Amino acid sequence: MSILKRIIKSQFKYFIYFYRYLGYLLFVRLFLSMIVGILDGFGLTMFLPLLQLADGKAEANPENLGNLSFLIDALSALGISLTLTNTLILLSIFFILKGLITYANELLETYLGESFIRKVRLKLLTGINNLTFSHFVNADVGRMQNSTTSEVNRISQAHFFYFEIIRLLILVIVYMGFAFFIDPSFALLITFGGLITNYLYKGLFAITKRLSAKLTNQTHAYQGLIIQFVANFKYLKGSGTLPKIGEIIRRRISDIEKSNVKMGKLTAIVSASREPLLIMIVSLVIFLQIGFLNGNLSAILVSLLFFYRALSASLQMQGFYNHFLGLSGSLSNIEEFEAELKANKEEEGNISFHKFNDKIELKNISFRYGEKSVLNNISFTIHQNETIAFVGESGSGKTTIINLIISLLTPNKGNILIDGVDSGTIQKESYRRRIGYICQDPVIFNDTIFNNVTMWDSPTEANHIRFKKVMEQTSLTKFIAELSAQENTLLGNNGINISGGQKQRISIARELYKDVDILVLDEATSALDSETEKNIQDQINELQGKLTILIVAHRLSTIRNANKVVMLEQGEIVDINSFEGLQDTSPRFKQMVSLQAFNN
Repeated sequence: MSILKRIIKSQFKYFIYFYRYLGYLLFVRLFLSMIVGILDGFGLTMFLPLLQLADGKAEANPENLGNLSFLIDALSALGISLTLTNTLILLSIFFILKGLITYANELLETYLGESFIRKVRLKLLTGINNLTFSHFVNADVGRMQNSTTSEVNRISQAHFFYFEIIRLLILVIVYMGFAFFIDPSFALLITFGGLITNYLYKGLFAITKRLSAKLTNQTHAYQGLIIQFVANFKYLKGSGTLPKIGEIIRRRISDIEKSNVKMGKLTAIVSASREPLLIMIVSLVIFLQIGFLNGNLSAILVSLLFFYRALSASLQMQGFYNHFLGLSGSLSNIEEFEAELKANKEEEGNISFHKFNDKIELKNISFRYGEKSVLNNISFTIHQNETIAFVGESGSGKTTIINLIISLLTPNKGNILIDGVDSGTIQKESYRRRIGYICQDPVIFNDTIFNNVTMWDSPTEANHIRFKKVMEQTSLTKFIAELSAQENTLLGNNGINISGGQKQRISIARELYKDVDILVLDEATSALDSETEKNIQDQINELQGKLTILIVAHRLSTIRNANKVVMLEQGEIVDINSFEGLQDTSPRFKQMVSLQAFNN
């Protein structure tokens, strides 16, 4: 049984992949394709009696239909004689029914195609949403970008070609079945011709599949460079290194073009050779049927119709197969990407978090990145509405502690209790919704001020009231009033149209708009000038005692009013005290304060 499963998985892996998304409707689609082929076959069969009637006969002779004589016998049993009028009516009925089933099948094909691409996009989106932060920071961003955009579009095309191949295969089988009923020897010729063409194209298909995998990797690299090119445009432009990066991108574009051209040439060979091969095989079959097999002329003509349909479908199927192989690399990549997202899914608790009411306790916390130890046996408590600052040299573990507190990371050892509940049992999204997070590089979306602050909330009266309140809290009311479009002003890519201080205020306003319990500032003012920093610091000071505030700062002047300062060295807490108290108890901290005072 396990061997059978392995065979099915290896031979039908693409069908299984599509089935996971589309279910039983795939079989409905294939059944309708078979019905289309059968109706087409019955319609073509009507040409046999039609040829007999064209010779002036009153009724068709069933003996000239070969094994398909049962069709006329069945019609006779129903009281329908194959006169010219009845034959033409039956011919029309078969093709009308074929048209109706084809219409239904194509509607289903459109629905399944759109449903497939929607489900893939949603699955990838959900997978990325649920991805652990620790995996994300080491992920290939170019691959992630390419997989969720270009690669998804390519597997949509792959889905279309794959089921076109199956549809055509069904038609080939149906047409060969009809041909076999009329003349078994003719069916053998069809099979032989199909094997020859398949052998001729086999090498081209293998090359196309290799090129497809190569193209996927080239596109990953290109997407990664484009992301970095756009994100670091200011630096690249200002430092004169833009042409150098541009040249690397041009080479990537050239590589992609070469791979696409090679696959295009292979596809062109298949397309250009299809019809000549078809005519040669048709000519050979006619020659054999008449010259050596003494075939009946009317049967030969109808057989040729079946043969032409079968061979045409077969060659078209080979063309589609080559197209599909050109996209198969994308299918493999998406399957691997889905598996990667699933394997690195964030573990979610089952307790919903509503509000922070008491304290956060870190008990014997240790954390490591790979083999590198970052935190070692950390323990301390954060009480509601306290302001806690974390100081220490770069690499001492400040930001890692913050990431653990907000559940971006999971400790390798120890427990984090939030209001007495283990953080591992809490639904992370419900907890994070109560947290405001502001980092050194403020996140600004290429949209309006209102949408940046409200995260695309509906512009209702209630939301406008909340928006105006946080504008006042962050001293942005005057700034917005002076803009012609006011809160509907577009901020540009990464907030290019506003200053650094305004960006930071907007990012603070966004977190306050959320109605948070905990506000995290991770180097939030280190990139600002002294005056802007002081203004923002004044706003933060006004929030003290109203929110639980966690601050990571290099500039020690920004944490003078903190209730507690946690001093870290090489992943360990060396002291916890007030700002003034730490100056008295920690020579290292006192030195840091005096150095910054001198430098300022």
